[in-house]
Amino acid sequence: MRRLRIEHAPTTLSGDVLLLSVLTVVLLGVGLGAITVVDAVRGSSGDPASSDVAGPPPGPSADPSPVEDVSDVAEVAATAGAEGASFPPDAPPDGSIAPWMVPTVGSLLHGSRFGAVDGFLVFRGNPTRTFYGEGPVPREPAIVWSAPSEGMCSIEGDLDDGGRVWCGIGWTGQVVLLDRGGDGLRDVEVMVGGYDGSFHLFDGATGQRTRPPFITGAMVKGTESLDPDGFPLAVVGSRDGFLRVVALDRGDPTELWRLGRHPQGVWNNDWDANATIVDDVLYAGGEDSWFRMWRLNRAYGPDGLVTVDPELLVEVPGFDDALFARIGDTNVSIESSPAITADRVYWANSGGRVMGIDRQAALEGRAVITFDHWVGDDTDASIVVDRDGMLVVAVEQERRLPAAEGMGQLMRLDPSRPDDPVLWRLDIPEVPGAQGADGGVWATPAVYADVIYVPTNSGRLLTVALEDGIVLSDEFLGGPLWSSPVVVEEPGGPAWLVLATCGRPSVRGYTLEDPAEPWLRWEVAMPGCIEATPVVWRGSIYVGSRDGRLHALR
Repeated sequence: MRRLRIEHAPTTLSGDVLLLSVLTVVLLGVGLGAITVVDAVRGSSGDPASSDVAGPPPGPSADPSPVEDVSDVAEVAATAGAEGASFPPDAPPDGSIAPWMVPTVGSLLHGSRFGAVDGFLVFRGNPTRTFYGEGPVPREPAIVWSAPSEGMCSIEGDLDDGGRVWCGIGWTGQVVLLDRGGDGLRDVEVMVGGYDGSFHLFDGATGQRTRPPFITGAMVKGTESLDPDGFPLAVVGSRDGFLRVVALDRGDPTELWRLGRHPQGVWNNDWDANATIVDDVLYAGGEDSWFRMWRLNRAYGPDGLVTVDPELLVEVPGFDDALFARIGDTNVSIESSPAITADRVYWANSGGRVMGIDRQAALEGRAVITFDHWVGDDTDASIVVDRDGMLVVAVEQERRLPAAEGMGQLMRLDPSRPDDPVLWRLDIPEVPGAQGADGGVWATPAVYADVIYVPTNSGRLLTVALEDGIVLSDEFLGGPLWSSPVVVEEPGGPAWLVLATCGRPSVRGYTLEDPAEPWLRWEVAMPGCIEATPVVWRGSIYVGSRDGRLHALR
């Protein structure tokens, strides 16, 4: 295994970042009650705008010096599959905007549907996590089926010695689907992993099984992926320690390959993040705290069945000794799904480290870190790349480190300024007496038009201005809110915001005549807490709940 020293790439404008010709320095002195913007927009020079608010403590981005020693596991180092890797790295390529970052004409979304096949293939619809489904949204929805009838449950540990029963679909779970009929109902296959340890496949119209489930050795918590180029493949991660590539062209779903915990892994061996295939390459971050890229080499064998022959491209640790010292523990798992643009890949970890690498260099087997910034606390929500190439990052509130005081739990970062990326920060504290004991955000935000929709752990649904982080609306629904919001457009009418809740379990539909002021139109009571994220697909809403089942609403 070849050990390579990583150096930070020189600050160079990424091809995915669309900078305005003029950036105006703005002071944010607006008090928002319990929720406050706590940092100022920074000028294009990289110097912070004048503000009375103290700046954040220096994070990794404040000290980009390469580590000289690479003798320890917890070093800034990477293993590359190509022997021809060289450092220091070349400047990042100019690149172009990835196709899924371009919305359809007239759309106010920040991305578009991903893949050459008709369906919803990855967590949040595309690799920048900015596409949420297709309308129409049902006007008077009701549950039309729930499956499986026996529920998706498992027992972890000994119930007499602190073990527990887990049921349903987890916090990072979301269905994926193939719409072979093209009309949202006829020949739609809906697929989801469950806490019973299986990957289930259902008929979208009836909820009947389309084929036997694929059974793993422990809970399946995250969102699976389907191959975007039409190969009959699914990627399934399990708490049994393995990420699997599963063939869907046999009578039963069949494992072709598995990836286990990294030999130098830290924390645990679960796979919460959505491992995503783009152009035959699998992008995967694990709770072992390593990010890896594999070329799958998809093909068809002489028998006409799909095959893979994976080849490691790069693997990058999300940790180093400096991070361990900063946070005081080793909880640095990668639970956020990778955000993939034309020339960058970003992810975050539970140590609060947000990282980016040069995608083109990684495809050549070279690990080139272009972005490395500490945001103060556990970051399990997935990074969202907005229409300007900025990173929308949501942060939990768990450790409450003195060094993180004032850093906020929602922020917008400019990755073309790695030494000074913060455009604004928003403090999201707990709500006294709410069920969510901590503040912060577990859900992945949704971006639409000029706003961000943010469900908070303590039960607030916030609408936040994309440009400056000002809170435009604030609805208390009761916590925790871990399900990520969904925005769907319809021709000739307002867009819809669909949100699922836990404390008082429901699915709620809002119209967005004014995106800054969601207007509640309906609410459907659900049989269990919803932590998973809904998918709206051509007249149906699919969402799993902790009662043990997947539900279809129409």
